[in-house]
Amino acid sequence: MATSRRAKYPLLIGRKRGLGIVVILALALLFVQGCKREEKIMLEKLLHTEPARDETRIAELERDIKLLLSEVKRTVGATEKLGTYYRMLAVEFMDRDMFGPALENFRKAIEIYPGNHQLSYYAGVCASLLAKAEARAKEKEQLFEEARQHYLQALRLRPNFGEVLYALSVLYIFEMEMPLAAEPLLNTLLSQEPEHVQGLFLMARLKVLSGSIEEAVELYDRIIKVSEDKEEQEKARENRQALLEGAYER
Repeated sequence: MATSRRAKYPLLIGRKRGLGIVVILALALLFVQGCKREEKIMLEKLLHTEPARDETRIAELERDIKLLLSEVKRTVGATEKLGTYYRMLAVEFMDRDMFGPALENFRKAIEIYPGNHQLSYYAGVCASLLAKAEARAKEKEQLFEEARQHYLQALRLRPNFGEVLYALSVLYIFEMEMPLAAEPLLNTLLSQEPEHVQGLFLMARLKVLSGSIEEAVELYDRIIKVSEDKEEQEKARENRQALLEGAYER
């Protein structure tokens, strides 16, 4: 007759069972200690905002924290999900070229996640595209300014964000008549991406506006050399030739 595991290894099984109980008790203790730590941290935060710190008030806060801590966690979790929902909805609207609803949802997502540089960048893109389609001068100006502020916020969060450096440069040069403001942005962009073709085109345009024709010609030469796109190369050749012939349109 085969010997059972219980009969064959009675001491080992007993130890395993005892070990299992110890592990369960240890985990339970850690959970309780974790909750107490959270309650203590929450209490300390609340006391910083309390005008008075008498023992009665502290006791009241301790009781309230125990009751409300789980509700706080649920609320935070729900808000986090709401932020994700706004973000996903905004991206979906943007993919469908529905830039008004996209911008509205990016704004809501930013309220929940103000430190997300991508949200600020996409909000800027949507505001800029809406401005281009806006027929009313005041509203157009306000949307371009909103786009600028979103781009600036994205750069505060991520100073070398290449997409924003380029997008804000385009905004300054073509939409807001502030070309000089674009130069430091393009310098930063091209220092980290020397073969950024569209950035090179913008910098060449700035050199023309400032009267630095030779530098603009050199930039067009760089574009012809580094670009793999035939249309970009041809456009650079045309602009270069126009500069050399004095027929370049600023």
